[in-house]
Amino acid sequence: MPADTVTLAQISDVHLGPLPPIPLQLLNLKRITGFLNWHRKRRFMHRTATANLLAADVVAQQPTHIAVTGDLANIGLPSEIERAAVWMQRLGSPDIVSVIPGNHDIYSTIDGRNVGIAALSTWQPYMTPNAEGARYGDPSTPFPFVRVVRQGTMAVALIGLNSAVETPPLIAIGRLGDAQLKALAGILDATRSDQLVRVVMLHHPPFPGGAGPRHELTDAAALADLLDRHGAELVIHGHNHKRSISYRDGAHGRIPVVGISSASIAKPTPHGDDLARAHFFSFASGGRDAPARITLVARGWAETGGPIVELERRLL
Repeated sequence: MPADTVTLAQISDVHLGPLPPIPLQLLNLKRITGFLNWHRKRRFMHRTATANLLAADVVAQQPTHIAVTGDLANIGLPSEIERAAVWMQRLGSPDIVSVIPGNHDIYSTIDGRNVGIAALSTWQPYMTPNAEGARYGDPSTPFPFVRVVRQGTMAVALIGLNSAVETPPLIAIGRLGDAQLKALAGILDATRSDQLVRVVMLHHPPFPGGAGPRHELTDAAALADLLDRHGAELVIHGHNHKRSISYRDGAHGRIPVVGISSASIAKPTPHGDDLARAHFFSFASGGRDAPARITLVARGWAETGGPIVELERRLL
């Protein structure tokens, strides 16, 4: 890797199995439906062994930083959150790994309290600003958080949002809320003023129509408008279990929006999910007064049972 290039790896939607037993005090209709869905369908789709192989390949590529964009759990059990924390240690220390929650991590309310949110304190070291990023956020609120990743003269501001909220059975919507959106606007302006490359990460697709009605980000229109006005150099997300690339024409230039497949899909699914892959975004100087050059390299499976290979290489 060149001395002045930052490489950010992304994996998402790990869905670690097998599903542990549900404690009686955490049992409700949401978790019952999720439990049945796992045993009837999802356990045949999501393979932890596949996620482990992909994680090992990511580490072997020696990226500057690794972003995990949610859904490490399945039904938001504290034991799943703890298992995911151990799994993330394989990727690296909290200094070089960042994570945001997905809807399967913050899953359901029991007696008025969300055990998923409480359990996510286990992941806190992976969701806090680093020393340089702390100047851009509000220490009284956990999201958005900012981590500034540097390599030589290249500096990237990784901005983590939380789109995960508890939902009723068979619903997987997300929401950011007014507080996060307001804070994000200020962060985007401040990091742009400091000439940082701004990468926004969240779990749900960030634009209207990015997912189905029961799976969408409910304030996607507000987020898309904010991004158009304040700008960003890249937005990355998961949730759909499919690779996607689109662009928004913002006030400060074109914004690539990149979705990624699940890290644990080992074979074709009835939903048309892509096979497991990781994304590697390399940021290099575009020259004097020019935007950074962003190159996407995808690695994963081209066919079931095959080796991990390079699937795609393109300039964003």
